[in-house]
Amino acid sequence: MLQNSIDIVMFGMSAAFEWEQGFRNRNFFILQALLKHPRVSRIILVDFVPPTLKRALKEYYYAKLFQGAGALLRGWNFRCTQAKQNLYVYSGISHKPLVKVLTHLGIQRPVLWSYNPLVVDYLADIPHSFFVFDAVDNWSVHSAYRKHAKELVKNYDVIHNDADVIFTVAPELRNVFRGHTQVHWIPNGVDFAHFSTPRAVPQDLASIPHPRLGYTGVIQDRFDVALLSHVVAERPDWHFVLIGDVWPDAHIESLRKYPHVHFFGRKTYDILPAYLQHIDVGIVPHKVNAFTQTMNPLKIYEYLACGKPVVSTPVAGTEMFAHYVSCAPTAQQFQHALTEALRDDSIERVQQRQAFMRAHTWENRVQRMFAIMDTVH
Repeated sequence: MLQNSIDIVMFGMSAAFEWEQGFRNRNFFILQALLKHPRVSRIILVDFVPPTLKRALKEYYYAKLFQGAGALLRGWNFRCTQAKQNLYVYSGISHKPLVKVLTHLGIQRPVLWSYNPLVVDYLADIPHSFFVFDAVDNWSVHSAYRKHAKELVKNYDVIHNDADVIFTVAPELRNVFRGHTQVHWIPNGVDFAHFSTPRAVPQDLASIPHPRLGYTGVIQDRFDVALLSHVVAERPDWHFVLIGDVWPDAHIESLRKYPHVHFFGRKTYDILPAYLQHIDVGIVPHKVNAFTQTMNPLKIYEYLACGKPVVSTPVAGTEMFAHYVSCAPTAQQFQHALTEALRDDSIERVQQRQAFMRAHTWENRVQRMFAIMDTVH
């Protein structure tokens, strides 16, 4: 049973230095909400440990650079720094020294909370009172982890057997843990004030004519280049604003030749609202496949918090917003939905979208998580 005051050891899906550089994901937002929760005493964040030693060493090296010289504890293969009064960041190529860190901090039997299905052996090494796994997408069908698919399937079985509670970002993800009695869908959230507070148009966006159709997020294999290329070719009068890093597996060559497609690269979370507030429609042109059916796109929440109409392919996460997101499975239907979104938008519709999004905060998601955990005995 969950105690009234808890310490958490969180195994992250990112490294803290990535967040310091402006990268954001569900793990970050849940962590921030937990840090403010009255029942959480301390959190030890374990930086993401990659699946190979080479990548682990690289991540550890970058963590040392960004965390500076000061460390609460350190060894040849780890370091632990105090980031805030109630937050410690552990970076290393192994979780083994974690026990030493917990002893130093006087933490006994913490709650283990994980986002990283690539690592599960800590369950046998760290005495704990409760184990939470928050499943963000199905990594076993992610193109980036194709070489580790079998290992991930085995690890999901371990998580299924050992977790007290499993949260999933998408309803379909519950099937990965079928048979577990405490699997609960907790969708993503949004920092409503961050995205709804009006901002000036960024200088590099101001010169691009309207209508502006905007996308934010990593442009990778899930991005349906063929679908968007068809729309782009048909509508040279529309301007497509693509914000985010481009991965090699995206194969976007067919889009780069068009002068009305604009690649902005990554924009940090702090300035992202200024871009989204000054597009006309938010788009989610994702492929519909096994991976995207286990997602819950953060970008949809962010578009709507800015008051923007949204057009998406019918991927997971859109069903929550049936009255506010237009789903279109084909290129022709996608183009038609964009035409409708541009034609029918109004101040009243903007206000309706934003009013709806006010309840979808990260704090509300964490409150729901605690309510569920308190029922587990």
